Amino acid sequence: MRILLLCSSFNGLTQRAWLELRRAGHDVSVELALSPEVMVEAAELAKPDLIICPFLKERVPSALWRAHRTVIVHPGPPGDRGPSSLDWAIAEGEAEWGGDGSAGGGGDGRGADLGVPYVRDACGGAA
Repeated sequence: MRILLLCSSFNGLTQRAWLELRRAGHDVSVELALSPEVMVEAAELAKPDLIICPFLKERVPSALWRAHRTVIVHPGPPGDRGPSSLDWAIAEGEAEWGGDGSAGGGGDGRGADLGVPYVRDACGGAA
């Protein structure tokens, strides 16, 4: 399978994805997501069967995810693009988290907001 990895950095997560996918026999290309134009051009050149975004801070252009099966490993909630998104939503007392209106949320550009789970603190009270 031809796979394109779109990433903000060729960090440990992206390197591991690249390595394991190649070990599994896939043809893997890597492109830094420097701009929407670069991402679209990378897909045009690679002609991937699948695009995987293992570490991506940028928004995937809708033209790209509408044309190619795209998996965003960590989409985050609205307004958050960082690690531990559910943890931050709980800590900030948010009622919902999940979709951000990009392909990562619901795959159709609408996002998929989810209720934040009820959490008890270490003493048994509501957090």
